[in-house]
Amino acid sequence: MFVKICISCSIGKQYPLPLDNPEKIDFSKGWTEGQPAFYAYDFEVEAPKDTYLELSEFGKGIVYVNGHHLGRFWNVGPTLSLYIPHSYLKEGANRIIIFETEGEYKDHIHLTRKPTLKHIKGENL
Repeated sequence: MFVKICISCSIGKQYPLPLDNPEKIDFSKGWTEGQPAFYAYDFEVEAPKDTYLELSEFGKGIVYVNGHHLGRFWNVGPTLSLYIPHSYLKEGANRIIIFETEGEYKDHIHLTRKPTLKHIKGENL
């Protein structure tokens, strides 16, 4: 799968980010507040089961699980989590990569049994 993201800078130029192999991303640089960035989260799984990645503390972006493109997220809701099928996980070491465009960083992630939803009010819903 090939996903291409374009990042716009303040002078209106766009820079493509080919995301065909997110495992090759260099995570050695530090986080800069307010800047788009890639984050890697490593964790262990004893027995893979369907789960949800809770993303309410992030802004907007995309997620990969062990090289699989999981989906896009945005904190405006109504969905604040992404479903991870058990087949995307493996016994032992696993990795989630998040590309977050709003510069919001958390040093941990939460996997949950149920989805996280945001109640939205409005006349156009």
